Amino acid sequence: MTSRPIKAPGLILHFAIWFVLMGICYWHTQSAFLRAESGWYEFISHSDQRQHFLTYLLTYSYHGHYTPLAFAAEFELTRLVGPQEPFWKWRQITVLALLATTISVFVSRLARVSRVSVVPAEALGGGIAALFVFQPRMTEFVAWPFMVMQLGWIVLTVGALAALVQITGEAERPRWIWVAAACAYGSMHATGLGLATVGATGVAFLLLRGADYTKSRPVIRRQLIIALTVMIVLAAIHGACMCWLPNADLPVARNHGLAIKPVLGFAWMFLVSVFRSLIGANPLAADSVKLVSSQWLFGAAFLIASAFVVIRSIRIIRHSSRAEQRVALLLHLFSILAFIGVLGLIIVRQLSDGSANQSGFLMGPRYLVPISFTLLGSIVSLALSAARRVRPWVITVLLIGVGITAYAVNQQYAARDLSTVDPRSTISHAKAWGLLVATAREARAAGLSVPNVPMDALTMEFYGWDLKLFEPLLSSELRLPPHEKIAFASWDVFATGIPQEYAASVPSLRPLMKLLNLEPGHVR
Repeated sequence: MTSRPIKAPGLILHFAIWFVLMGICYWHTQSAFLRAESGWYEFISHSDQRQHFLTYLLTYSYHGHYTPLAFAAEFELTRLVGPQEPFWKWRQITVLALLATTISVFVSRLARVSRVSVVPAEALGGGIAALFVFQPRMTEFVAWPFMVMQLGWIVLTVGALAALVQITGEAERPRWIWVAAACAYGSMHATGLGLATVGATGVAFLLLRGADYTKSRPVIRRQLIIALTVMIVLAAIHGACMCWLPNADLPVARNHGLAIKPVLGFAWMFLVSVFRSLIGANPLAADSVKLVSSQWLFGAAFLIASAFVVIRSIRIIRHSSRAEQRVALLLHLFSILAFIGVLGLIIVRQLSDGSANQSGFLMGPRYLVPISFTLLGSIVSLALSAARRVRPWVITVLLIGVGITAYAVNQQYAARDLSTVDPRSTISHAKAWGLLVATAREARAAGLSVPNVPMDALTMEFYGWDLKLFEPLLSSELRLPPHEKIAFASWDVFATGIPQEYAASVPSLRPLMKLLNLEPGHVR
């Protein structure tokens, strides 16, 4: 890319527009700040185990995710912010706006370099960014604060790709080499998927180092090798920590066998699932996992085609004198390598971890949404190729239509489908926590024990949690003196209905039970 860099006012304007659009889109999204790890951090960060837990975050791995800096930062932020729903939701929206800005600016500038006029170029950037950030299941990433890790990986991976494109088209500036290396290695501090980003970036470095067009630029070649070496060494040390540090979870049975057909079938179905997630199609049915082995021919064809494209792209990039052609092929190459890298990590996880669930990888938004961004390079390359061949107004109308359609599908999913897919995700954690605190306050004021309310509807993936577990956070909310204990009443007391003394003195309990679907008769 050789266009002039966009100036700060332009970046601020782009970000402001996307921030407003993200705010409008996700305005009604409920923040699930008590869900799973986010809830875990909430009660631990207010307990006397805080310092011990920080050490735990720094010295343990989590199924291949060793991200001590990100975990510790999120933990400390949770301690400072607490259960403040507006902060968590708008923090996620801000990061998502940053991601949309990065994609739209990157794509529109690349389009301008490819001789696409201003309006179609902006439409191209905006439409592609909208396709990704408005995909329906992105709602979960706004709702669940802990998903900021995955969003961070996406931002850094897109940053690495954008920097590689800069190197490919503008080899006189070695600073982009270090930007790409920093983004790639930095992505490992967001999630273990960063290994795939490092791998794709490393292959691109080697390819650019051996390309004909860099032979007359010894400084660039030297910087590529130095940056590659530094990145690989740091990534290797980080990877060793992932593998050899104690695992934070209990040991599980391991699957040591490698069955080729299920692996190939999973590769194909995973690609289909990622693409379906991106375009807002319904997720695969739960029993579709049974079909994995039968899809092995499609998986084999996909991997063979990918290998062919990679080899062909490497040969052309090395010897091409046209920057435009090199950029187009590099975009495809990065997408394929990143996707295959992620796929490999997931397969290794399945083979080494008996708790890994194939249906989770094929249907879970936390897997499908981040990995859909590995397709960005190929989609951008195809869109640019189309934009150079059709009239400007056609591409403008088409991409504006893509953006509007993506937004409409997102809103329909939030309004109609989300409550069916997972009704718990529509519960307001702010309202629920407010009622929990009010219930505790009212019970204590009446001289009653606090109902030990089951929290499964809020903690979701972390089952068997109750209000007593959140006692440190509850004590903080009630502003109790240090070390004062709260007396809890077993939930079995409420199995046949709310006792008279609670019905009269704890009016918040009934709406709380209704909100969490804990009607009389529910026994933990």
